[in-house]
Amino acid sequence: APNGVHRPLLTSVRPLLFFCPTTCSRSTVNLLNGTLPTEMGRLEKLTYLDLRKNRLKGKIPTEFGGLTASNQIHIDINSLSGAIPMEMGRLKNLGNLALNDNVLDGKLPTEIGGMT
Repeated sequence: APNGVHRPLLTSVRPLLFFCPTTCSRSTVNLLNGTLPTEMGRLEKLTYLDLRKNRLKGKIPTEFGGLTASNQIHIDINSLSGAIPMEMGRLKNLGNLALNDNVLDGKLPTEIGGMT
């Protein structure tokens, strides 16, 4: 890039659906906007999701309960709001779930207590 200035290729999460079949990391860009698409829940082979330090807003989709192969999900340091979906309790392979520094409310669903 000229003068060392790098421009992001993506500013929305939706195109990542096509490029991230098993690992999705965009934490170094810090320019993703919008909401988490419900379609991400169909990425059943996704093992690692890192979308921290972006400008994501809205609720965590209940469809994220379909990310059953995931062992790490980092969606911290955004502006996500609402309750943590109880469907996240289906993620039995999940070893690390980072949700801090959002504006989430409510209690931690008891279904999440079964994670390893």
